[in-house]
Amino acid sequence: MRIKELKASKMEFETDLYWAIRDKQNIDKCFRDHRGRFTMWHIKDIRKSDETKNTETGNGTIAYKKIFKQAKLAGLKYAIVEQENFEIDPFESIDKSIKYLKGLE
Repeated sequence: MRIKELKASKMEFETDLYWAIRDKQNIDKCFRDHRGRFTMWHIKDIRKSDETKNTETGNGTIAYKKIFKQAKLAGLKYAIVEQENFEIDPFESIDKSIKYLKGLE
């Protein structure tokens, strides 16, 4: 079944931006083609020194400033920040990600 075949009023989606971008998906096109359907974004960044690892949001290679300009188009309601690989204290890591994201507002 394809996204377009599902009623927009009945189905919203969460996209994991890290994995979509790492898989070379065209996020811009996805948001345009399915306006308002991607209400939840799973966020982490791709580490510059090792693309198989993640890092604090804003510290890696994903262009979140550009992506967040499409928040309204995508229908964003919730941004869920995740961190799996830590080079620093986990609480310091999440604090850095949150500060970066708040700066995008």
